[in-house]
Amino acid sequence: MYCIVPKASCTSWKRLFAVLHGLIDDVDELKHPHTFFRTHFIWVSQLPLAKRKKVLRTYTKFLFVRNPYSRILSAYRDKFADLKLISSWSLAARQWLRENTPDPPLGNRSKVSFAQFVTYYLQASPKNTHWEDMNKLCDPCTVDYDFIGYYETLKPDSDYILNLIGAPNSTRFPDPQKLPTHSSSDDILRRFYSRLSDEQLKRLSQTEGLTTDLELFNYSMPEAIKREI
Repeated sequence: MYCIVPKASCTSWKRLFAVLHGLIDDVDELKHPHTFFRTHFIWVSQLPLAKRKKVLRTYTKFLFVRNPYSRILSAYRDKFADLKLISSWSLAARQWLRENTPDPPLGNRSKVSFAQFVTYYLQASPKNTHWEDMNKLCDPCTVDYDFIGYYETLKPDSDYILNLIGAPNSTRFPDPQKLPTHSSSDDILRRFYSRLSDEQLKRLSQTEGLTTDLELFNYSMPEAIKREI
């Protein structure tokens, strides 16, 4: 049983599940993994209660987490930085910013800045799953997970899980060098977080959901973005 945390390797895991179930032969075959996953797999919540309890008691259960600061940035860079991508979540953010801030993006083709996105992240509710708090997505204080992997040690942690569940030796996690936004690197973190005001960074660092994720999963604010606030 896998709990999906967007921006923490979930696309690669969806591809791997398709391979493990014999639905495709290679992870690179799957062009639309999110749609495919929704079609061929089910949520635990969709099961009858007795079956749900059995799954939670007997299945190998795992999730992967990521430093909340780099995860937030990755969500922004993936969903907002590309002006060619006009999606429901970017439209919703622009609409909220137009209604709630003095300096909103001017139109649906106007870029949402990282500072504007952080304002949206801090105030708009409910959050989209792509940047929702990890503890709310996976409830680790209720579900007794067998393993919590880290995005920062993605390859060895993923190989460990595949060995644990008895996956064939030929099934291994995709090369992490193919990861798209590189939002965990110090240079990228520094470049984007330097665009936030001291007040924004302070408010972000005091957000309940983010601080809970930091404490639960043993993270801290990356050195690259620390400042006196």
